[in-house]
Amino acid sequence: MVEGVDGLDMNNRDTMGDVYEYVLGKMAASGTNGQFRTPRHIIAMMVELMKPTIKDTICDPAMGSAGFIVESAKYVKAHYADELMKRENQEHYRNRMFHGFDTDQTMLRIGAMNLMLHSVDNPDIEYKDSLSTDNTDSDRYTLCLANPPFAGSIDKEVIAKSLTAIASTKKTELLFVALFTRMLELGGRCASIVPDGVLFGTSAGHKAIRKELVDHQRLQAVISMPSGVFKPYAGVSTAILIFTKTNSGGTDKVWFYDMRADGFSLDDKRNPVSENDIPNIIYRYEHLEEEEQRSRKEQSFFVPADEIRANDYDLSINKYKEVERERVEYEPVTPEDITQLERIMWEELCTREDYVRYTQSDSMNVAMFIRSVIKVDRQVALEKFTNFLNGSTLNARQMEYLKSIISYVCENGDIEPQTLMSVSPFNDINIIDLFDDKAVHVGKYVNMLHNLITA
Repeated sequence: MVEGVDGLDMNNRDTMGDVYEYVLGKMAASGTNGQFRTPRHIIAMMVELMKPTIKDTICDPAMGSAGFIVESAKYVKAHYADELMKRENQEHYRNRMFHGFDTDQTMLRIGAMNLMLHSVDNPDIEYKDSLSTDNTDSDRYTLCLANPPFAGSIDKEVIAKSLTAIASTKKTELLFVALFTRMLELGGRCASIVPDGVLFGTSAGHKAIRKELVDHQRLQAVISMPSGVFKPYAGVSTAILIFTKTNSGGTDKVWFYDMRADGFSLDDKRNPVSENDIPNIIYRYEHLEEEEQRSRKEQSFFVPADEIRANDYDLSINKYKEVERERVEYEPVTPEDITQLERIMWEELCTREDYVRYTQSDSMNVAMFIRSVIKVDRQVALEKFTNFLNGSTLNARQMEYLKSIISYVCENGDIEPQTLMSVSPFNDINIIDLFDDKAVHVGKYVNMLHNLITA
């Protein structure tokens, strides 16, 4: 490795910049510094979607290591090489095009170095709390790209009044969206990552910020991303909001896309995989005229603004996605199956003495006991349950549903009541329909599964 680095041309700024970004990426991958959280391929996708121009004035008010600004600089250099030969354009590129704020001095230094290694000699990098009264920027930038802090909360006294006038809240993820609408000049564009809660939260602040985007600005796209994108740091589901500042509305319809893969595994390892929706997202966004005829059963589609208003400005794609339902008749599960299933819980996972000691005859105690066994060895518990289900007379869909619940409990150790349906491998059928209303014991068993992880 040392010999490889020694062989690089360090007089070439592009090479130095690539090495620097590589080191930052490795620091992020190892979790050395929590600030390096935005995956570079997600940044590159957002920049490709927004297509910065040589005339833009770009800002990231939560810049971190300046990933969005650096990627924008690289995009402009790659697509406007001839225009950058002109003195006025080069002057703008080096001194006035890029702006970034952060409240961490270390990150400001890292970001400034990152920019200088990409030929941005004099970026406007400031130590500033973007949400406070210290930040007076208004109608100044043509493009904002950011991944603001999630789930933060600050003292209301220090928040700029112009932001709380849009959304009366202390939540940083909402205040930053309000900030973008203030900082952008008319016609300015924004692409920002937000947690899913921004899309469907029911508080007054959540509804106010969505109403602002739909009614007073021009909301163009909502791209939902899978929860594993930010692993290993967090498993939170996120989305990208794309809008243009108009201060007079203009949202007639919104484009939704359900990203299911980003080219990497969605677990903590984040290994490269073949499944990748990013090229498709970029293509479809650049050819929105082809999206008009797509049905809501597809991965992307348009939703009229009036329908969004009628749904309390909900911007979650699941609110509008259509699921094709197909009624399938299966043999009902028998009481003998349920008896055998309950028996296997103690025969396969414990000795009879353990069973008697922990459970006696109370089903809630049975649930508490099974939960304690799963905590000891979840993998063994999963294998035991799976082996039993494979040998039972349950039909394929019934077994798949029960396996998904058991797998979820074994992996997470907990479950919310509403999750009993969401972890199902198919969302098009009710539990009672799945097991036939005659098989009431199955409903009791599902309740028991819930009890065992909430006891």
